[in-house]
Amino acid sequence: GASGLFPGTAYFYTTSIDLVLEMTASKTQIDKAGEQVKLFLQLTNSDPSLDATEVEIVNTLSPDLTFDFVSPTNLCAYSTAAHSVSCQLGTLGANSVVEAVIGVIVDNLSTHTISTAISANEFDHDRSNNSANVYLSKNSIPGEPKLISPRNGETGVSLNPVLKWHKSADSDNDRLSYQVHLCQDALFTGCSPLSGTSLAFASPYYAN
Repeated sequence: GASGLFPGTAYFYTTSIDLVLEMTASKTQIDKAGEQVKLFLQLTNSDPSLDATEVEIVNTLSPDLTFDFVSPTNLCAYSTAAHSVSCQLGTLGANSVVEAVIGVIVDNLSTHTISTAISANEFDHDRSNNSANVYLSKNSIPGEPKLISPRNGETGVSLNPVLKWHKSADSDNDRLSYQVHLCQDALFTGCSPLSGTSLAFASPYYAN
C-alpha cells in the first residue's frame, strides 16, 4: 500500500465527472500517398451537474503523417516538437459538448495509428472512454470482375443483351461500383461508359 494510508480505510473523491471522448476519420482506407484525412473529435461532459475544469485534449500523430490544420484555432494548436495537437478547453460545463477537427496528410501507405487522450482537473470515475484511436491503412485494390455472359467470342448475341459478371473480390469489404465500356474498337478509343445502348446488327463488340 501507499505510505500514509491506513489499512481497512476507504478513500473516495467527493466530486467526480465522466468525460467521454469520441474520434472518427473521414476515411481509414488510403488509396495513395498525399491524401488528406480529417479527424473529428467530440468530447462530452456527461455529468448532469458538475463542470469539468482545466480540460485538455492531446492528439498524437504517427511520424509518417503531416499536420495540415486544426479547428478551432483559438483553442487548439500544433506542436512541431511533440508532433501533436493539443486543445486547451478550460471549463466544460455539465452536459456540454465540444468538437474539434484535425486535418493530416498521409505521407506513405503504411499503417498509421492516431491516438487522442483527454484530461481534466477533476477525478473521472470512468477512464475507459478517456482515449480513442484511429487506424489508417492502405486500401487494397479489388480483383477483376469475371464476365459470365455473353461469353468471350460468342455469336448471335441479342441486340439488347444483358451483361452478367462475377463481382470483384475485395479484401477490405468495400462497397464496389462498376462501369461497363462497350465499343466496336478493340482498343476502346473514345468509348464512354455504357448507358442503355442497343447494339448494331452483325457487328463485333468489345466490353471491359
